[in-house]
Amino acid sequence: MAEVLTQEEINALLAQFSKSEEEDQEHRGALSDGVSYTVYDFKRPNRFSREQLRTIHMLHETFARYLSTTLSAHLRTPVKVTLIDVQQRIYDEYLSSLKSPAVMYVFTPEPLDGQAIIEFNPYIVFIMIDRLMGGPGRVRGRVRELTEIEEKLVRAMVDRAMDDLKDAWDPMVRFDPHIDAYESNPQFAQIVSPNDTTCVISFEIRVGEANGSMSICMPHSTLQPVLQKLSAQQWYQKGTKISSEKSANAISAGLEGVKVPIAACLGRASITVSEMLELQTGDVIKLDEHAFDPLTVVIGNSPKFHAIPGLVGKNYAIQIVGTVEST
Repeated sequence: MAEVLTQEEINALLAQFSKSEEEDQEHRGALSDGVSYTVYDFKRPNRFSREQLRTIHMLHETFARYLSTTLSAHLRTPVKVTLIDVQQRIYDEYLSSLKSPAVMYVFTPEPLDGQAIIEFNPYIVFIMIDRLMGGPGRVRGRVRELTEIEEKLVRAMVDRAMDDLKDAWDPMVRFDPHIDAYESNPQFAQIVSPNDTTCVISFEIRVGEANGSMSICMPHSTLQPVLQKLSAQQWYQKGTKISSEKSANAISAGLEGVKVPIAACLGRASITVSEMLELQTGDVIKLDEHAFDPLTVVIGNSPKFHAIPGLVGKNYAIQIVGTVEST
């Protein structure tokens, strides 16, 4: 039979509980002179503000959409990349969360100083490799380190991911990330000291019925020169402006390749249907233009220029001499 607590023991427990509540209240409250304070853990410093993390979240939502399209085209199968979380973590904790063998690429986001990491779950990597090699997208055997040929295949996908990352960050910061090294052991990827603060962006990659994780780790020291630019206000201002510029450029580029009909009109004449039916070889139709009058150049259905006829080598040509005044 369980021992029954005495009244003194019950009072002692209640007193201890009340004391804990008071300590918590003091911990969260204010000093006796009315000055408020915030608890700060020097072992886990908060180097990124909430607004900066929100902006990084929005940037990588765009990156996830770009990468979904890129991988779908590359693998020729539907791929869905979803942003899961953005948080700041100690670098040593991030490395400790990864298992060996890993698929990690160290990259430099030039012109920023320092390096960053993009990491893939090996399981989903082997799924993508199987798809690239014409398979159904299955993992055969245990997860292992990549062979040299497999690493080359994955490197091609990561290079495409770097292009998408560049495009996603372009509204805020223009940098050109390039791969420096491939690592399979997380403990060898020492890009900063173990206690440095990093921003870890986590994703889920779904290829058909299979899914796996991907993460990007950007140290605070790498992003520090551009942190002041990572605000929601600048995101909306620059995002709208650059989107408009990109749309205009895309429209211009598309129109430049459009073919339009062009014709040089020698002159016009009006005849009846009976006269047209009686036309014979060698008949002459008198035009309403003189022989030395400039021709009218018609683009589409609109007269635009005046020109004179001539030859360039053995080809007929016209030389623009003026524009048709719009009426």
